[in-house]
Parts: sequence; C-alpha cells; structure tokens
Amino acid sequence: MVFLIIFLLIGIFWVSYAFTETITLSNYEIEHKTLFRNKRILFIGIRGRRVFLFRPRYRRSFRYLIVESKDERVQILIMERHFKFDDGFYRWFYQLPDLEETDKMADKNKLGDG
Repeated sequence: MVFLIIFLLIGIFWVSYAFTETITLSNYEIEHKTLFRNKRILFIGIRGRRVFLFRPRYRRSFRYLIVESKDERVQILIMERHFKFDDGFYRWFYQLPDLEETDKMADKNKLGDG
C-alpha cells in the first residue's frame, strides 16, 4: 500500500511539473518557469546560445537548447522535445551568437599564439 501511495505521489509530481513548465519571450527577456524555479535573462544580458545533442543508447536522440547569460552562473536549458516552438522562436534563437563556434575560434587563436 505504501508503494502505491509513493508511486501515485511521484506521478502527480511529474505531471504537475510538466504542465507548469513554460518558456516565455517578452519584449526584453526570456523566462523559463518550472514548478520550483523561475529563471530569466534580459536580452542585453545574453552571451549566446549552445545546442547540445543527447544520444541515449537505446532511444531516439533529442536536442537541448541552451541560452547562456553573461553571468556564467545563469543559463536557461530547454529540452526541445518538451516544447513546440514556432518559427519566430527559432529565428530569435539562431540569431544569437553561437558559443560553440566562439569557443573553437578562441582555442584556435590560443594554439596560434603559442
């Protein structure tokens, strides 16, 4: 009986978490709300974007979209398969600086300086 109650509570938690998670773009910020957390980054405070492809061994792969702030402690992580984004979101996201490319260029410059 205890197992069933725990199982039910975990189910209620996951459903409520999934239905309360939102990504909102306003005129001046991006906001990621979950049941327990609220992160926001002003557009002027965005350093750039990253795309991380996660490939589980026995399941279909999916992408994480990451918006990083100039404050390195803050980033917004979006699991793409949880959201249905419109073309406007993707246009906005892909116009942000590509931090993977920036990192590669910085590494190349370090090698060239040595």
